[in-house]
Amino acid sequence: MPIFEDESRHIDLSLSEPERLCPVAKALSSPIRVRMIELLGIQPMNVNELAEALSLPVSTAALNVRQLEEAGLIATQIQPGIRGAMKLCSQRIDSVSMR
Repeated sequence: MPIFEDESRHIDLSLSEPERLCPVAKALSSPIRVRMIELLGIQPMNVNELAEALSLPVSTAALNVRQLEEAGLIATQIQPGIRGAMKLCSQRIDSVSMR
């Protein structure tokens, strides 16, 4: 079952569906990842920009972006960059609730 039931930017989770709940809860358990979502709510950013904004190594930022993407909390798309390709990240959700 998809995380998003409709096109709203809200995720409704339930303890009775741990396969949906656990990836989102794990992704939101890190203050760094929560801050990334907050920054992406202001504007889309690439991994390098996120790393710089949070004073993180690019490799650490990339690992955190991957976890957010896998949980369905952010969307990414590969775009041409100055040197090769870059991953542009954007916020997918505005709110999460659990029942």
